[in-house]
Amino acid sequence: MLWQVGPLTISRRPYNIEEWSREASASWAKKELLGRRPDREFTGEGEEKLSLKGRLHPFNRRAIAGLSSLELAHSLCRSGQGRHGSPQSRRLSRAG
Repeated sequence: MLWQVGPLTISRRPYNIEEWSREASASWAKKELLGRRPDREFTGEGEEKLSLKGRLHPFNRRAIAGLSSLELAHSLCRSGQGRHGSPQSRRLSRAG
């Protein structure tokens, strides 16, 4: 296993992931304080984006089986599951 995002598991084969990036943000609110400099307070997590770039070799038998993972990712996206803030989006791990 290479990646797991919620119920979606991405294996090393048939995917050849050449590059990956992860972006995350957080929100901080400015608080005015009497007699002191303004301070900031953490107000929550912001957007999170995971990008994987690679190749899928369609003539490989494993690649054809791997299409079900892509279909699962597409259905999660369309249904709104796994989006930021859901429990599934927080279970992001990378295994060696």
